[in-house]
Amino acid sequence: MNKSFKWNSGLYKNFSQNQLNWGKELIEKLAPQTGENILDVGCGNGILTAEIAKLAAPGKALGIDSSEDMINSAQQSYSINDYPNLLFKICPIERFESKDAFDGVFSNASLHWVKDHQLALKNIYKALRNGGRIVLQFGGKNNAHQVVDAFEKVINEQKYSPYFNDMEFPWSFLTVEEYKLLLIEIGFTKVDVFMSQKNAILNGKQELEGWIRSTWTPYLSRLPEDSIDSFVREVIECFCHENKPSNKGQFEVEMFRLNVFARKS
Repeated sequence: MNKSFKWNSGLYKNFSQNQLNWGKELIEKLAPQTGENILDVGCGNGILTAEIAKLAAPGKALGIDSSEDMINSAQQSYSINDYPNLLFKICPIERFESKDAFDGVFSNASLHWVKDHQLALKNIYKALRNGGRIVLQFGGKNNAHQVVDAFEKVINEQKYSPYFNDMEFPWSFLTVEEYKLLLIEIGFTKVDVFMSQKNAILNGKQELEGWIRSTWTPYLSRLPEDSIDSFVREVIECFCHENKPSNKGQFEVEMFRLNVFARKS
């Protein structure tokens, strides 16, 4: 995964309730069975991996993530004494090596960080046993477009633009058709890919700011420390100008999620 910035696991935990809720729904679709070995790609702070470990015991659950801070947080929260069938490893999926080891591969709100999806899916395919399944959900085409638009407007301002001259868009928000083709080329069968809209609800400007600071780090990490606060304020102002809160003071961000289901025959 493309991560030249550092995650703050504590801040992310405070402002990732939407992702957590979606992940719990996705675990129901994975439906881990007793004794299965499951790989969680982009496990973050490990909260969903721990839930999978409970359901799959005595099978193993392995959570991998490219962020050292996230893995450290996961290991501190879910010790080997309390979760003997749960392991965490610092490793991006692009460098993960395993063969015929897992009954299922799960990933929630993570794979849009991957630039080389063909390599990621090849490694996932190798890691699966014959008959194994993948259950993945991540940002798709037009995901969070209201916030992306606000960032794009602010980074083009004269005072900020020098910090973003060489910046590439940090995420891979792919279409249903693009992902289906990748899966079929690699050899997956029973391929089912569709887009769903799962809007993020943010309770006022404070929660909006927390989400921006915890999740939109590819932008913030490029700025001098003394410019971050003013930059975030301007992004929020730009967003709020185009997106009015509800009567309850909540902001709604349109999140488009790619849902991916397939098997290795």
